[in-house]
Amino acid sequence: MKRVFNPDEFTGWHMFGVMCLFFGTIISVNMFLAYSAGSTWTGLVVKNTYVESQHFNAKSAEYQRQAELGWHAETSYSDGVFSLALTDFAGDPVQQSEVTVGLGRPVHEGDDRSLEMQPSNAGGYTVETDLGAGIWEAQLIVSQYGIVAWSRIIRFEVES
Repeated sequence: MKRVFNPDEFTGWHMFGVMCLFFGTIISVNMFLAYSAGSTWTGLVVKNTYVESQHFNAKSAEYQRQAELGWHAETSYSDGVFSLALTDFAGDPVQQSEVTVGLGRPVHEGDDRSLEMQPSNAGGYTVETDLGAGIWEAQLIVSQYGIVAWSRIIRFEVES
């Protein structure tokens, strides 16, 4: 009976097996990476960068206006409740506002959701939602009298 794994002899069949394993590994990894690239986040932040560039000065002025408000946001997530503590430049809670939060993963659109936050007894805003462990991004939009007064994007981590 002839042994296949004889250390004294390296045949063409051995070389064929090595080549199949080598190229099979490379092809498998490439196919996995191509599938992952096509099935996850597209990488697009805006649909048309040229059109967005035409609004750069207006957006910069809006960001400056919002920065001059001196508002500060602190977010937290615990026991299925996402909370926002929003304070003005003096440290007082910002009230009488409508707060919308867009929650999602930074690089995946599958878990995205938009929620209306409700005022809480502690002077902030809360909304019930189920967030899995990992990195999340909250896009906060604060409106007063139907006009967007302030917006901010905050990343946070939910522990498992």
